[in-house]
Formats: sequence, structure tokens, C-alpha cells
Amino acid sequence: MTGDRKPARRLRGDLDTIIDKALRKEPAQRYSSVESMAADLRRHLAGDPVWAQPPSWRYRTAKFVGRHRVALTALVSGDGVARRRPGRCAVAGARGAAARCGCSRGCR
Repeated sequence: MTGDRKPARRLRGDLDTIIDKALRKEPAQRYSSVESMAADLRRHLAGDPVWAQPPSWRYRTAKFVGRHRVALTALVSGDGVARRRPGRCAVAGARGAAARCGCSRGCR
């Protein structure tokens, strides 16, 4: 039953907004062409913000985080920095270059 709800949840977001814009009664509020609707669908598939959605800081930030989730997780956790500097521990790096943390990695 849970698997059936996931596609419906996805349809409630950008796709729902795109369809709503395409079906509006006022011609001025619809897409100006098929190409502009197709471009919005491509943006949705790529995880980019769609033009049919009202612009908001929260929406654009959520889209950015969704596209760059792995990189942001590594940045926030410090893994990206610690793994790129072999021989140094994140704890020793936080205290300074001369400090030793006492871990098994042999911090310098």
C-alpha cells in the first residue's frame, strides 16, 4: 500500500502545478506555447525549479538541497574535508595543526 502512495505524492508537487497552469481558464495565465510547457516538464525531471510554481525562497532552497543532497551532507558532516586530508583527523583539525587528538589515526 505504501508503494501506491509515492507516485501520488510526487504528483502533488510540481507536476500538479504544471497541469494546473496548462488547464487555467484565462489564456494569459496558461503556458504561451507547448515548448514552454515542455521546458517546465524538463526542469521538473532534472530537479530544477519550475516556472509554473510561484517563486519563493523556501521552494528554491528545497529544490537546491534535493539536487545536491550528497554534497551538502558531506559538507555539513565534515567528511569531505577529513577524507581529502590524509593523516589528519577532523578533531585535530578543529583544535589546530599542532594539537593531537589521541585517536588511532595518528594525528599530526
